[in-house]
Amino acid sequence: MSATQLLREQFQLELELWSAHDQQLAQQEYQQLPSHDFTKDGVAVRLNYATVLIRAPTRGDRKEGIRILKDLLAKCGPEERNLFLLYLAKAYYYDKNYLKGRRYCDLILSEDDNHSQALKLRSLLSTCVDSDGWIGVGVAGLVAVTTVALGMWALRRR
Repeated sequence: MSATQLLREQFQLELELWSAHDQQLAQQEYQQLPSHDFTKDGVAVRLNYATVLIRAPTRGDRKEGIRILKDLLAKCGPEERNLFLLYLAKAYYYDKNYLKGRRYCDLILSEDDNHSQALKLRSLLSTCVDSDGWIGVGVAGLVAVTTVALGMWALRRR
């Protein structure tokens, strides 16, 4: 089994382990946090809530998790930057926005070209982009063939 397949299975397991109870607990902690609290504990609570949200089944929750991660990224120091970039890449993977996720991996790799997690995640995202591209080509081809067949059928009926 390839590293890409293992990573995909790990992410799928993380999605399956998501629970509404986890989200509720993380949300309660987050809501009790003052909006200006970006101390180490405040960042940890925000990160915990964001990681629960990005695994949620609803797109709105995932978008909220991405928003929180972007806020953390904007306010973080250079030592935490790659961590938040990695979580953003993962969030976009869960949201099936593979190109954006790959861009965040590229940002990490532009600073640290040996970052193992970013390399693995980028490989997975590239595989997803490629497979989505082939699906798009297949759908476009099917539409073209169907259109030609319907056109020929319509011409014969005249």
